[in-house]
Amino acid sequence: MTMLADIRRTVRNITGMQDVNQITDARLDDYIDDFYLYDFPERLKTTNLEEYYRFYTSPNVSSYALNEQYIVVKPPAFVAGYEVGWHQSPESFFSIWPDTRFKETVATGDGGIAYTFTLTNLPVLQNTVLISDDTEYFTDNGAGVLTGSGGGNGTVNYITGVVTVNFAIGVTAGESIYGQYYPYVASRPRDILFFDQTFELRPVPDISYEVRVLTLRRPTQMAAAGASPEFVEWCNLIAYGAALKIFIEKGDWDEYGNLYRIFMEQKNLAQRRALKQLSNQRVQTNYSDGSDCGRGSWTIYPFY
Repeated sequence: MTMLADIRRTVRNITGMQDVNQITDARLDDYIDDFYLYDFPERLKTTNLEEYYRFYTSPNVSSYALNEQYIVVKPPAFVAGYEVGWHQSPESFFSIWPDTRFKETVATGDGGIAYTFTLTNLPVLQNTVLISDDTEYFTDNGAGVLTGSGGGNGTVNYITGVVTVNFAIGVTAGESIYGQYYPYVASRPRDILFFDQTFELRPVPDISYEVRVLTLRRPTQMAAAGASPEFVEWCNLIAYGAALKIFIEKGDWDEYGNLYRIFMEQKNLAQRRALKQLSNQRVQTNYSDGSDCGRGSWTIYPFY
């Protein structure tokens, strides 16, 4: 059994739904894909789905969203081949790279609504700009567009610091307009925060770098009846898993319980490839580097 059509046939045989009037191929494929793409990677811990996820930085851009195809990200991480610090806690990351904002008075109100000025500490990090007269405030969207709380608008150039704002209501003459933002010095990143499915890099990249990190991805979807899963030993497991989901929806708990034991046996068989691969790797200890019990740092006195 190597194709989606064969998996369908097995599911029909198990569930007794042989006729397309009972369940269409399209609906059956929904059960198969739902199990294969979402349940399968959680049920079967396999090295077959592990790979390096690579993305490339852009100058002066610090945040990068994870492709939704990947479900687990883990260290180590590398930038331009250099291993970098790995953080999943914002607290630990921002204790090293404080997210403090510089504040300055950028203009003075004259009764009008339109103002143009230049920020003094450059460049400016995206999504950190706040312009306000203490009545109306503007925030940036990361693409250079400012949106006012009262309906005003504006723009900001993160590199040159030039800002234009149009307040909804004229700023009182003599009233200060101030800006808050995060200035930085761009360089090769040395730390990565992975949080909320997003990578945050510090320092902010100055040029394009390759970022590489180990991930667990979702399997490749079977798009047609002639398609196959990535490894043939997964076929029965996928069929049994899809059948279990059908039994759950039908409320047929007796059949679910009978099939679940067979499903678990098939899962163990499908796990064999990963277990055989891992058996070739020695468990890491303090002596795994072949240093002969630390002879380089401890004096060894021979017996005579």
